[in-house]
Amino acid sequence: MIVTASAFAGGRGCERPGRARRGRRRLPRRRLAALPPSVQRVIVVRDTPRSSFDTFDCVSRAMKAHQPLADACTLPRSEVLPPIRASRQRNNSAPRWFQVIDLSDFFCDVDRCHPVVGGALVYKDISHMTTVFGTSLGPYLTSAYRNLNP
Repeated sequence: MIVTASAFAGGRGCERPGRARRGRRRLPRRRLAALPPSVQRVIVVRDTPRSSFDTFDCVSRAMKAHQPLADACTLPRSEVLPPIRASRQRNNSAPRWFQVIDLSDFFCDVDRCHPVVGGALVYKDISHMTTVFGTSLGPYLTSAYRNLNP
């Protein structure tokens, strides 16, 4: 079994000023086909939604202003989390042993992604979770893994 993170990169509002947005990188089918026969499963954990370079300052300003953090500094889901193509989500275009775990709903509601969830700061930089938030996802990641088809 191989467990890896997906490799989505970039999103409007997330790149450094003056830099072009990077395209999504994909695990090519030829690389999947080249895996040795001993690999029975490939599980991809979808990348976290991107934050912005202003997130920490925004959260800090909201805290200083005693604003509720639940809705402070949110970003549009459509801009910071590229959609998974429906065919991949259903695994129709990938081998049966290729599966995706998507925890995006713990970061985002239908429209917005939040930098603070349940009182925990989500990001330690533009795309990596804090230890506190990541630890809080542990039981949900375990449950998602157990619910995958063998």
